[in-house]
Amino acid sequence: MARLVSATSTRGGRSYGTGSAHDRDEVRLVMSVRRAGRAICDASQRQEHTRGMATTFAGVLLAPGMAYIAHVGDSRVYRMRGGKQ
Repeated sequence: MARLVSATSTRGGRSYGTGSAHDRDEVRLVMSVRRAGRAICDASQRQEHTRGMATTFAGVLLAPGMAYIAHVGDSRVYRMRGGKQ
């Protein structure tokens, strides 16, 4: 089941957004996470043995001069500087 969740969640990324490059990056990240969540939920409903399956996600999208952080569930992203949180 973990492989199915992983494969389903990584197929969600698409390009969205208009406006500035930073706006497009932020919207693309949000839409990708939402799409992956819907795909996992839909997949979990199709077969009895995957019913109720879920996952957590933590990711960072790096862009020039910007870092976008997204997390779902109990996953976290920590900023490290000089080896310290």
